[in-house]
Amino acid sequence: MAKKKGTKQQTLWEKLLEQMAKKLEQRKINSR
Repeated sequence: MAKKKGTKQQTLWEKLLEQMAKKLEQRKINSR
């Protein structure tokens, strides 16, 4: 990961992973 200049697809993938992580966190909080 030396190059921080990624393609648009890479940034979109990172955003997708962030959204999934947030959803998982919310589920954990709601499941309590």
